[in-house]
Amino acid sequence: MPSKETTASGGLELEAFTKLELASIPTGPLSDTDLAFSSATTLAHLICTRRITSTQILEIYLSRISCYNERLNAIVTLDISTARSFAKQCDEAVQSSTKPLGPLHGVPFTIKDAFATKGLRTTSGMMERKDHVPDWDAVVVERLKAAGAVLMGKTNVPREITGQETVSECLGRCRNPWDLERTSGASSGGAAVAVSAGLCGFEVGSDSGGSIRQPSHCCGIYGHFSTHSLVAPRGHLPSVDKDQPEKNPDLLSIGPMARSPSDLALILDIIRGPDPLLPYLQGPTLLPHTPKPLSEHRVAIWMEDTTYPLGVPIRAAFTSLIRNLTPHLKSLSTTARPPFTFTDAARTAFQLWVASSSASTPPEKLNKLRKIRNDSEESHKPYTVLHANSELLRHGDYLRLDTHRQSISLKFSQFFKEYDILLCPVIPTTAFPHDTQSFTNPDCVSSVDHRLSKTLTVNGEEVPYVNQLLWPSIVGMCGLPSAVIPIAEEGLPVGIQVVGPKGGDLATIWFAELVRGVVGGYRRPPGYED
Repeated sequence: MPSKETTASGGLELEAFTKLELASIPTGPLSDTDLAFSSATTLAHLICTRRITSTQILEIYLSRISCYNERLNAIVTLDISTARSFAKQCDEAVQSSTKPLGPLHGVPFTIKDAFATKGLRTTSGMMERKDHVPDWDAVVVERLKAAGAVLMGKTNVPREITGQETVSECLGRCRNPWDLERTSGASSGGAAVAVSAGLCGFEVGSDSGGSIRQPSHCCGIYGHFSTHSLVAPRGHLPSVDKDQPEKNPDLLSIGPMARSPSDLALILDIIRGPDPLLPYLQGPTLLPHTPKPLSEHRVAIWMEDTTYPLGVPIRAAFTSLIRNLTPHLKSLSTTARPPFTFTDAARTAFQLWVASSSASTPPEKLNKLRKIRNDSEESHKPYTVLHANSELLRHGDYLRLDTHRQSISLKFSQFFKEYDILLCPVIPTTAFPHDTQSFTNPDCVSSVDHRLSKTLTVNGEEVPYVNQLLWPSIVGMCGLPSAVIPIAEEGLPVGIQVVGPKGGDLATIWFAELVRGVVGGYRRPPGYED
């Protein structure tokens, strides 16, 4: 593995992650399947110590893509010749040792088809962009390539990078490797599936209402929603184009998706930092982090709210986690809460989520929303009038809403003076069956109106479909970091959010690492080990 000076600016803080990960590498030969499911941290070490080559692991992934991707439709664009050429260069560099090796030297990866990639199709799930080939790389892609990672291709997304399911007319349906009839989550659904099924070394996703966290939960992998503005968004299309380095969409954060917490820490350290076109802008920084044992952690679990019921499998996974963790922690509270109500915070988060994309709402749609807002008969429909009001916010109304958001954020900050970590749900169910309407109209999943009209079944009761947005959005609107970790011991995957204070990204990921040592972590989906 490269030295800490070349690995990451996190220095000794990252060494703790790396040490744990590399300690588990077998000394004997590794099968192709074992290599395919290895962490990126492990693969980089094996390549740089000449136990394997970049070309070898690339061909393993390409073979698995050929075998499994037709059924999954996770990877929608490949660039095999360029990947092979770069892998060969990586191998030559290892053999000659003529230049410093990057922290991801030779590790093949795919990336969400929202990020601009030079010379490689970038569609954002939009039919009108199906042949769009940028001549530049997103900031995130630039940094991963500079770290030595080998880009293989792009992963599936819903239209315009929004929705709770990954399907579009442009790219087709992405399927969950745990059950092909169930959603992979969205909008980083293809990314989560590629990681879960062992089709790539790692991924990077984006999230403004759960788009990293929900797919990670549904597919049983680790994902990290970073502190807002920690990672420069330029090149996340269609929201931040090449000439918009100062644009910083509200709620949007970018973060890694992987099979181990160590990868989250390593990749986050590589991609974080201000846009290189804005050298004067420092942005948020990571809080100092000294790794500490579980016995020094003060943890609160906000498992459920009466207005947000959890399905039996989710509740059972939480209960099991509490039972297993309690003996190891300094303290664990199941009643401690930040001093605000779930209902109030959820309402605020939903309005901000709607308002964050309202600038692109067409005039004819705005006219329809004005009618809904003024029609008293619509008021009984959950979220419908709130959606209309949020799309039509005046500037002063938005400022008042933002002030309330800051009040909630401050209460979170005060809460984290008493507790190191808050654990909470991602969504109320495990991965649910594909939206039946999307079989005839794939692009419907990106429509807010469509999502408002749907329900989810939780414990036999129908609840609003957009309840999936609530926990991720409450955390996200305050810009807090959240690492999703898999905690289910059997059945469909279940993830949990590990939330910390702003800048506390490494603390959330370190806690994920410690939990892995108690309850296990990522599991390979059955049927993908040939």
